[in-house]
Amino acid sequence: MIRNHSHRLSSSRRAAFLFLLGALLSPWLTQAQSEPAPIVKPQPGLRNTLRLDLLTPLGLNLGYNLLADRQLLFPVILSYERAVAERWSVNTEIALNGGEPEARRYGGSLSARYYVRPPKKTPSSLASFYLAPGVGFLALRLTDEPPLLVIHAKRLKSGVLIGWQHRLSRGTPRIMLDFAAGATYWAVLGNDRASNPGNNGVSFGMLKPGIRPEARGGIGYQF
Repeated sequence: MIRNHSHRLSSSRRAAFLFLLGALLSPWLTQAQSEPAPIVKPQPGLRNTLRLDLLTPLGLNLGYNLLADRQLLFPVILSYERAVAERWSVNTEIALNGGEPEARRYGGSLSARYYVRPPKKTPSSLASFYLAPGVGFLALRLTDEPPLLVIHAKRLKSGVLIGWQHRLSRGTPRIMLDFAAGATYWAVLGNDRASNPGNNGVSFGMLKPGIRPEARGGIGYQF
């Protein structure tokens, strides 16, 4: 009898203790169930890049001034890139003051970039090997013993570049290096206009349609 009474007393104390513990913890348990756990979102990568091409001015001046002391050439090729997906971006480019004094050119292009191996931690940081198909427009002005012959022409180009973009700094913003090479096809757009009707602008090497090599190499600012 005494043993059974002690057992019932111990069970009552245990039940009272559990009841008291549940009453104390119930506010926190209710709040934890009513409020969902916060979702931790990954920080987005840097999605924009401004680039200035440096390879074209260096290469053009080297070729133009290699055998003669001539004036300096200042072509400007500026591009802007925007990430639109994990591996894809769109790129716009403008070219001003291009070519030589006797063969001026300017234009613009639109291309897409597919990054083959984007970084795992920041997939939108626009850095790795890429393929870049694109189309562009060129306006050309060729002079030969002016004013005897001045030709105005327009060309549509399309092609693919294979490139590599690499970041130099890990801060924000980042400094980027970009190198690309490939080929483009120039097609005649409209009719060439010549000051001397007896000359056909397409006969000049610069204006002939066909496949041409193309390269880029510059520095970028990513933000």
